[in-house]
Amino acid sequence: MWVSEIRYATIGCSDLEASLRFWRDVVGFELLSRTPAGGAGLERAWGLEPGTGAEVAVLRYAGIATGQLRLVQFTTRSGVHVRTRADDPWAIGIGALDCNVRDPEGTFRRLRDAGYESEAPHPHYYVIDGLEQSEVVFRTPDHVNLVLVGAMNYPPAMARPNLPGDFSALTVVSQFVRDIDASAKFYGDGLGLELAFDAWVDDRTRPLINAMVGIPAHADLRLAAYRTPGEPDGKTLLLQTKGIPVTSIADRMRPPHLGVVMLSHATDDLDGLRLRLRQIGGTPVTVPGLVPGAGGSVRSFLARAPGGTMLEFYEEAREQ
Repeated sequence: MWVSEIRYATIGCSDLEASLRFWRDVVGFELLSRTPAGGAGLERAWGLEPGTGAEVAVLRYAGIATGQLRLVQFTTRSGVHVRTRADDPWAIGIGALDCNVRDPEGTFRRLRDAGYESEAPHPHYYVIDGLEQSEVVFRTPDHVNLVLVGAMNYPPAMARPNLPGDFSALTVVSQFVRDIDASAKFYGDGLGLELAFDAWVDDRTRPLINAMVGIPAHADLRLAAYRTPGEPDGKTLLLQTKGIPVTSIADRMRPPHLGVVMLSHATDDLDGLRLRLRQIGGTPVTVPGLVPGAGGSVRSFLARAPGGTMLEFYEEAREQ
């Protein structure tokens, strides 16, 4: 059985046109398809109320088949956002989407000039373990946090080289979890993804990292990342805090809510994966049905990861 890295982040949109203006017109993702969707298959796969339809736009960056976006505006409107400004940044659940940028100052100005709000007045530059980088968080439509990462001297395994434009596909999607060890069993042993790193942030680096993540300076923070070997995009970043009270927003992560409602992984054995999901720490939420993908309809179902993050698994033959 094979399971891919994160192929899509699906965003529930209050205004599909506003989301397209950001992701397509400002950031530069290519619109692959824009189609209506509905029916029993979609309702079954995504756990929607009967009669709920959607308009679905699929986007990718520079032809890259991973780290893609699926923007969905549902006919049944929800006022519930998966993550809001009132939530603690370290609340259990989805954190942010990351894009690498070649020109941190130029891309920062572009987004600010287009009217989008950043959490800081300028990118923050730092060096960790010899890697020169910058970060700044932007608030995008429907309260989705986008981290622009200036990957100045990243190796090819961390940042895809020679990309056109100034941005990238989604390189990392972060989520806060209560127990990284339980999540490690799921993502590593269960799904077969490769552990890129796993460590508690040391005392020297903690003030810098905590400030960027938005957690109190005294809190301990553990980071672990999972990926497909050799693939720089679509990585899963797990974060676990210690020493501060923790709440959860994970139950809000589901369609037809607004914001990031699911993260999608391809598999060549959809039914087999669903049968063994509980053994590896996951929880099936729906049964398979047909949903829109980049190349047409695909079979998929939803499941909760150990931290509560909503995942979609869809059927795809593995390339040899």
